[in-house]
Amino acid sequence: MLCRVRRYHQLSDRGWLEHCYLQKRSIAVLAAEIGCTPDALASALCRLRIVRKPRFVQLADRDWLFERYVDQRRSVDEIAAEIGCSPAGVRTARDRHGIHRQQAKLFDQLADRAWLVERYVYQRLDVATIAKEIGCAPGGVKSALRTTRHVALSQRVRSSAAVRRSRSQAHCDRDSR
Repeated sequence: MLCRVRRYHQLSDRGWLEHCYLQKRSIAVLAAEIGCTPDALASALCRLRIVRKPRFVQLADRDWLFERYVDQRRSVDEIAAEIGCSPAGVRTARDRHGIHRQQAKLFDQLADRAWLVERYVYQRLDVATIAKEIGCAPGGVKSALRTTRHVALSQRVRSSAAVRRSRSQAHCDRDSR
C-alpha cells in the first residue's frame, strides 16, 4: 500500500499559514515561498477555513462602490481603471452588493415626454447637448427619444434629413461649377 506524503507541510499548518497570509502577503508571494502553486495554496486556505482577503478591498466595501457607481454616476470602466482591476470584477462586486442604477430616477427629464420634445424638437438641441445638460450619456437620450412617440419627433427627423440632403446637393452644385 502506497502512503501519500505531503509535499508542502505548511499547507496543513493552520496557525502558520494564517499568520503568514494575514501579514499582507499575497497568495502568489506566499505560494512562491512555500514552493507550491497559487491554486494549491488557495485550496488549503479554503480547506482550513481561513478567510481570504479580497484582492481589491474597495470592491468589498458596498458604500464605497455605491458612492462611485450611483452617486457619482461613474461607469464600470472608470471605477475599474481607478483601482486597477478589470471591469468584470467591478460588475461582479456591483451585482454581489445588489447595486443598481435606475435611469428614470437619475434622469427624470428623460421620462418627461414634454420636456424631451421641447428640447429636441422645438429648441432643436442635438442629442449630445441634451445629454450634457442633464449629465447622462447620449445613448440614454437616444433611447428615451426612441420610446417617446410624438408627431413632432418624426417631423424633426424628416426635416433634418431634408436639410442634410439640401446641404449635400448644394455642396455638389458648388463643386460642379
